[in-house]
Amino acid sequence: MSTMTDDFSEEDYTPKKKEDVDPMDMKSGQTVDLMTVDATTRKVLAAAGWKMTEDIDTDQFDVDLSCFLLDKDGQTRVDSDFVFYNNILGAELAVRHSGDDRQGGLRETDDEGITIDLDNLAYDIVKIVFVLSLYEGEQRELSFKPVYDIYFRLENTETHSPLVEFKGVQGASGTAIEIMSMERIGSAWTVTVSDQFKSGGLAEVAINYGMMISGQ
Repeated sequence: MSTMTDDFSEEDYTPKKKEDVDPMDMKSGQTVDLMTVDATTRKVLAAAGWKMTEDIDTDQFDVDLSCFLLDKDGQTRVDSDFVFYNNILGAELAVRHSGDDRQGGLRETDDEGITIDLDNLAYDIVKIVFVLSLYEGEQRELSFKPVYDIYFRLENTETHSPLVEFKGVQGASGTAIEIMSMERIGSAWTVTVSDQFKSGGLAEVAINYGMMISGQ
């Protein structure tokens, strides 16, 4: 793994207006080579946004963005490979979460984001899976039904150039969505739209990727 030479700036996390974003549109199940989209990409912002119906109490209904850093066996290596609102740093600071946004869905900007320094990821991290989930969704019997206009996008943080975006989330079942993944192939990265709703919430997804979750 190469040595970190600089820190992410606050500008890396600045939400972008949705109407200003014009990336390559992707479809469910589609895979693209990120380097063919922008060969200069070294740092990526993975950002998500959504809207909620007006009858929802946003203090009680919270959508969260998380990611899992996986090895060749599809498992996390250490606890910090699960990057989410309670663990905003992973992979020796190469991955940073923007923090929990309890007002998500109310503004015309990205709601939450995760910045990834691809050059400084450990080589045994070969896949990154991004997940949207409902906080305590299983316990409170929530669903994604009141959430609409969900999108997930990648941006080159050094140039602020849009890369890819997926806006085709369908369905309302489940309390978590594995929405997109990135996979290392040699020195390049591919991006795949997963678009898979999961029951059991974020905890069940975490267990599937090798995490030990208390109370489960």
